[in-house]
Amino acid sequence: MRLGDRVDYYTEKLTGGQKQQVAIARGLMAQPQLVLADEPMPSLDSKTGRYVFDIIQRLAKIFGIIIIL
Repeated sequence: MRLGDRVDYYTEKLTGGQKQQVAIARGLMAQPQLVLADEPMPSLDSKTGRYVFDIIQRLAKIFGIIIIL
């Protein structure tokens, strides 16, 4: 999620977009069979939003996750 430079930060020190990225990563770590995402990227700039969306798509293919946006 491109947050390696924030690994030692508490979540209250992260921006809204970074908190959203952490929440998405946390949800995907459980390798769920189904992900329901209601506006998963509103706090992200367009470049980061596209990057996160690409990660979600790749993980969906690798692990066979169904994603409903």
